[in-house]
Parts: sequence; structure tokens; C-alpha cells
Amino acid sequence: MLTASVLSLAISIATWMAQTDAVALRLVKFMNDCSLARCNDLFPTQKVCTYVNMSLGQQCRIDYILVSAIKDVTYFEFLDPDINFSDHLPLACTVSASVPDKTHLVNSHANASDELFSSSTQLRWDKADCTAYYLDMGTHLQPHIGVLRDVLDAYNAGSVPVDDVVHCIESTYCSFVSILHSAGETYVPKRRKGFFKFWWNEELKILKQDSIDSNKAWKATGKPRFGPLYSRRHPILFVTSASRSRKVKE
Repeated sequence: MLTASVLSLAISIATWMAQTDAVALRLVKFMNDCSLARCNDLFPTQKVCTYVNMSLGQQCRIDYILVSAIKDVTYFEFLDPDINFSDHLPLACTVSASVPDKTHLVNSHANASDELFSSSTQLRWDKADCTAYYLDMGTHLQPHIGVLRDVLDAYNAGSVPVDDVVHCIESTYCSFVSILHSAGETYVPKRRKGFFKFWWNEELKILKQDSIDSNKAWKATGKPRFGPLYSRRHPILFVTSASRSRKVKE
């Protein structure tokens, strides 16, 4: 049985402080009835505005995480990522819990997950390090080619029976498969279909980095509401988003 009975309920409450609002009153009653606490009450330094709209000049605290076991909450923080296309800031919360020893169940689920993952992934040769792949494969295959040549010469000379030749061929084949598999696992990424963004290119990579750099500079100067840093910060984000949308449509 879990020691941390946690209800990780992320909600947006625009009228939380409006005590005359019927919805807010019902939510407060629900929290009291269920003995729920707000994480920003447990970590007062994180009582910040979670909704920030610079263009409208609006900001307020409307996003919360509610928990029922306050002693098990070890970490809570609002995040301010450099790339964020939402007006809402994400919240992060860590909860400690003890889990019963069900190793056999965990292992069975893990095996099932591995099989499911394996069946839904594919080798992405377009993302592979082909030079290293061929070098590794050639290095490990070369000795086996010499073995096959020696067996063939011995067979032609009549010094080895057919059974030995067959055994050598089967053994070499298994070695070839193992070498190819090992090289593929090392140098060819295996990912699920759709993992890589097919529309991502160098232009978007540069735009993303420019957006991160300009946002850091804007934060370092106290997040001004006007001026060159403020003006530079927004167009880059919009261009990045527009470029992404254009690539997806194409």
C-alpha cells in the first residue's frame, strides 16, 4: 500500500480568491472535504504568478497542484523555460513513496514493455554513424573471411570432410549475424516511428538557439516590457513557431 496517497491534480482556477464566486467556493469545499493542500502553501517561496501574458499586460496565479499527504512532498517549484509557447508556466512536484516488493510483477511488466517497445521501433539508418558502423563491422568480419578461405582450400585439397565444412559455414553465419546486430545496436539508433521531427532542419535549430539566448538576455536585464531586448525576444519565438508550422504543412 502506498504511504503517499497523493492526488496530483493540476487545475486552473481563475477566480480562486473571489470568495463570492460559486465555483471557487465549491472547489474550496472540495479541498476541505478531501483534506487537500496546495503545494504553493507548502513552499511559500513558490507563490508566484503562473499565468503571464506580456502582450496583454496580465499576470495572476491560477495554476495549482493539490496533494493529500503533505509530508511526502519533497519538492515543488514553478519552471520558467526559455522556450515556452504557452501563457502558463509549468509546475514541477516530487513526491516520495514506498512501493511494496513485487519484483516478479515488475520484471514481467518490464519484459512486456521491452517486447512492445522492440516491436514498435525501427532502425533509423538516416541518423546512423555509417562510417563507424562499416569500420566496426569490417574489423570484426575480416578474421572470419580468412577462416572460410582456409576451410575452402582444405576442402578442395580433400583434407577435411563435408560435415566440418557445413559446421564451419553455420558457425560463421551465426558470427556474421551477431557482428551485424552488435554494430547496428551501437551505431544505428532505434526509435519509434515519428520520434524524430521530420521537418526539423538547421534553420530551425539556429532560430531555437537565438530564441533561448535572447530570452536569457531579457531575463538577465529584469524582464523589461519595452526596448530592443523585449522586441527581439518575441519575433524570434513567433518565427520559430511559424517555421515549424510551415514545415509540418509541407
